[in-house]
Amino acid sequence: MNHDALAIALNDAAPEVRLAAIREVAENPHLTLAEAALDVLIQCLGANRKVIQRRAAEALAASALHDARVVEKLRAMLLHHDSRARWGAAFALGLVNLDDALDLRAMPSLVEALSSSDGDVRWAAAELVVRLGKKNRDAVSNQLIALASSGNLNARKMALYCLRDVGGPREELLAVAESCCGDHKSLLKMAALSLLSRVAD
Repeated sequence: MNHDALAIALNDAAPEVRLAAIREVAENPHLTLAEAALDVLIQCLGANRKVIQRRAAEALAASALHDARVVEKLRAMLLHHDSRARWGAAFALGLVNLDDALDLRAMPSLVEALSSSDGDVRWAAAELVVRLGKKNRDAVSNQLIALASSGNLNARKMALYCLRDVGGPREELLAVAESCCGDHKSLLKMAALSLLSRVAD
């Protein structure tokens, strides 16, 4: 499939056509995509179907090892007006097997994803947040403590689970866990107790 045909297929309304085009990219990651085809593939990260989002993210992650444009375009996508596209870009960056691909620039999109009504999105985002926290503990921990105190129920719960694995200042962790234990929502209490189990003494 030539570059023009690939760009058209990646933008096709029929999911099976788009998936076939994405598969072609994934099977040939060393081939440099034309700008138009690459841009349309990145737009697939905002697709309404999760399978298209995931396959596009996987294809882009493979291509990123051979094409420096990919990571930069994914980072630009983190500022997209659509939340699905922002999440797709963060997820794709997390799949790129380069040490510096996923960095703190993805944190706002990941924090947003922690509040999602979709459990798959929440837990995938939590995994990436924890990865970032291993390298940037203070910056990530501070954002999670703030989120656990003021986000929606999903966000607060997921922030607590992330803090369990990321860690942070002991007194601040105890304070936020105590506050959440006093809440009437049982799911929040469970997450707070999970955090407390990791805080020394």
